[in-house]
Amino acid sequence: MKDFGETSMNDNGLDTGEQAKAFALGKVRDALSQQVNQHVESWLSPWGNASVDVKVDNEGHFTGSRGSWFVPLQDNDRYLTWSQLGLTQQDDGLVSNVGVGQRWARGNWLVV
Repeated sequence: MKDFGETSMNDNGLDTGEQAKAFALGKVRDALSQQVNQHVESWLSPWGNASVDVKVDNEGHFTGSRGSWFVPLQDNDRYLTWSQLGLTQQDDGLVSNVGVGQRWARGNWLVV
């Protein structure tokens, strides 16, 4: 109730009923996004480190959503070979990146 009270103090031109509807839809949207984030991260985690942040605005756009996935391909005492995938939805469009890397251990040094 405190959240709704604080939100309804903003002068956004909506009457109390419209504000309550917008507040409730926002809470449902945020809860669903959080569940999607957790399920996708859980689904991808057996193969690597996943980070997902799905955001949906009031118009149904995914602007600000992002995801990344770090996947170790080979990991032993001498070196680590990995791939990394990333997606970010921005106002201007979808940005993606794909990378592959390797790190070697030489004595007390790590060389990338």
